[in-house]
Amino acid sequence: MKIQFAPLNVPLRRRLQTAAVLQWVFSFLALAQFCLAAFVLLAVSDWWIAALLYAGWLWLDWDTPTSGGRRCHWVRKWSVWRHFRDYFPLELVKTVDLDPTQNYIFGFHPHGVLVAGAFGNFCTEATGFSRLFPGLRSHLLMLPFWFRVPFFRDYIMCGGERGGGPRRTERFYWISPISINKISQWLPQLIKISFKYICC
Repeated sequence: MKIQFAPLNVPLRRRLQTAAVLQWVFSFLALAQFCLAAFVLLAVSDWWIAALLYAGWLWLDWDTPTSGGRRCHWVRKWSVWRHFRDYFPLELVKTVDLDPTQNYIFGFHPHGVLVAGAFGNFCTEATGFSRLFPGLRSHLLMLPFWFRVPFFRDYIMCGGERGGGPRRTERFYWISPISINKISQWLPQLIKISFKYICC
């Protein structure tokens, strides 16, 4: 088996797209561990007071990820996300107007391991979510564990990610019992369609 490397004459635009995806994969796979190690090193160094202050902030800010997060439009509009979008390419297609006074749950299935499409569409402005759906704020639900990692939690909250889970989701979206009944009625049909799509 022979290893083949990319040719040297790859256009700069494509190299930027690849670099954008690589930084995102690093963020997804290793940034949390890197941030945790940085916090521990900070705590055992001469800068331990900074780690102590951040730990106090973490304690005071503990419920922010489950109560809507803390978005940063500057991070959501980074140019790196446009290169990320163009690598795949990602496109968000609007098929209907949505009332901004209502709450919506978007299902993204099958999403795979890295959820590149969901991240690019709902956690960045690369595909123009805010322009296509004015008045709506998108949030991507993640495992609550990731919001316990120092520094990393603040980075992922900037994109609009927030901690998921049954009680957290119900509190965030104010799901009524009627909505839950409707979802439970649709769920068998959705599972059947998804299973057919995946297997057949």
